[in-house]
Amino acid sequence: MLQDQLQASQGLCASLKEQCETASQLVWRLVGQECIQALHVEELEEENANLKQRLQAQECKFAVQLAFMQQQQALALEEQAEKHGLQLSHQLSPLKDQNHSRVPKLSPLGSAHDSPRIGTWHGE
Repeated sequence: MLQDQLQASQGLCASLKEQCETASQLVWRLVGQECIQALHVEELEEENANLKQRLQAQECKFAVQLAFMQQQQALALEEQAEKHGLQLSHQLSPLKDQNHSRVPKLSPLGSAHDSPRIGTWHGE
């Protein structure tokens, strides 16, 4: 009878040992999967940060290009108006001020003695 109980206990211990090993393997697989997922999340977050930085750089580049185009357009309009005897500086100055606050002046606008007074006709 003791022999039977001993054999039954040994069988039960062997079965429990197998179950523990299986459970341990499953735990390590889950831990490994969680680590891999954490690495993927970290990589995705880093990629997202890089994309945001590139987007901000592109937005800045476009803002500079827009400011330059607006300044060139303002200069062209002023030159065209001067050809027709008008001075539009008082109308274009907000645009020039806006461009000047964003970017350094990209081309000279002329000096005060190069053009007539603001808001006057040539010949007045």
